[in-house]
Amino acid sequence: MVEAMGVAEVETGGEAVSARRVSMGGTVSPDGKGGFEVLVHMPRQGKGRRCLIDGNTLRLRRMEEIPNPASKVH
Repeated sequence: MVEAMGVAEVETGGEAVSARRVSMGGTVSPDGKGGFEVLVHMPRQGKGRRCLIDGNTLRLRRMEEIPNPASKVH
């Protein structure tokens, strides 16, 4: 999960604040990983990002704008 958060941060330039496992079409693996949904706080921007990271390749599959989640850094 930490790796998926790192991928999301690199791809967006933001701060990954949470991640959870999700099932994704085309990402079935022997370990049952599926993929990860990572919510990213975007500093100095009005919108955050939701990134779907492939659990097999750890590559960004999809990214969409969402309301900016709260930062973990105060």
